[in-house]
Amino acid sequence: MEEYNNSIIQEDIFQISNYPLRWTDLLNKTVLVTGAGGMFARYIIYTLIYLNENKKFNIRILCLMRSEDKFNKYFGFHASTDKCIPIIQDVCDKLQYSNEIDYIFHFAGNANVTSIVNNPVDIIKTNTVGTLNIFELARKTNCKKVIFASTREIYGRPSERYDELREDSLGTLDPLDDRTCYPESKRMAENICCSYFLQYKIKYNILRIAHVYGPTMNIINDGRIMSDLLYSIINKSNIVLKSNGEMERAFCYLSDAIIGIFLVLFNAKESAVYNLANESEPIKIIDLANILADISSERGHSIDIKINQSNTQKGYFKFERKKMSLKKIEHLGWNPAITLKDGLNRCIDVLNSIQHIDKSN
Repeated sequence: MEEYNNSIIQEDIFQISNYPLRWTDLLNKTVLVTGAGGMFARYIIYTLIYLNENKKFNIRILCLMRSEDKFNKYFGFHASTDKCIPIIQDVCDKLQYSNEIDYIFHFAGNANVTSIVNNPVDIIKTNTVGTLNIFELARKTNCKKVIFASTREIYGRPSERYDELREDSLGTLDPLDDRTCYPESKRMAENICCSYFLQYKIKYNILRIAHVYGPTMNIINDGRIMSDLLYSIINKSNIVLKSNGEMERAFCYLSDAIIGIFLVLFNAKESAVYNLANESEPIKIIDLANILADISSERGHSIDIKINQSNTQKGYFKFERKKMSLKKIEHLGWNPAITLKDGLNRCIDVLNSIQHIDKSN
């Protein structure tokens, strides 16, 4: 309850739920969200809860996740009604739910470096077996549409002829690279989406998402750059970069991404794919680190930036970044609104106030 009621998260959810969309399509509907404890899924579920509490939408929310403790932590305040229901299991296990489901947000998955290095088989199972299970469930429950969270990494090493990554861009992946378990299994999952549409007419949309950050992100032992940097800021410890910081990234704040996801749910062409990113403020990692150090200084804590360049890049995405084309999703009416510095401050405020960091870890 503490997280949902945080003033910044409430502001985000208010902005999302009041964005001009066909929200009434969700009236009296049943919505399943997989990976319910994850960064995206929590904001999706919080938005649905907000619509129930403030606009009387009567949405039945099914939260599929592996941990009952986490369900109680994030959603237990709403579970006293029949509107927020836990489904505690692994998405790789057969799903027994038999009542009708109107929409599915399939966001179960893990992209953190630690899991990719240590549990690549689990990554593959979640993206393939888990997606098969979700589409079998969609088929049996007369689901109107599945929204699948994919990744920009499916583009792999793009051809040099591309100035930017469009949804029809093709690239290559090395099947023996230590990170390929993630993008290659996401590619297979995308094909599962397509195959279930071709054979069973299960409608879907795919979002290829890049570098989203927000108040509900995991920053403990994650390995991705934004998580690691925020962990240092919250702990008031020096920032240690594993490279010279010259790599460029472009980050999208979570509430902007969630609006894009709902926009695709309501307005997208049937069985179409959309890139989702914020390309308005590309930034080098060293410059991002300096911004965060400045924010920390403004809050009264001096943090140094140190380079500890390592030869090993195990588990990390190795290709040079190319800009993603956002023309398709912009054509639906999407444009990000939160600046990078504003988003960083919002994240830090929430992470500090609800004490995400377990000092015992």
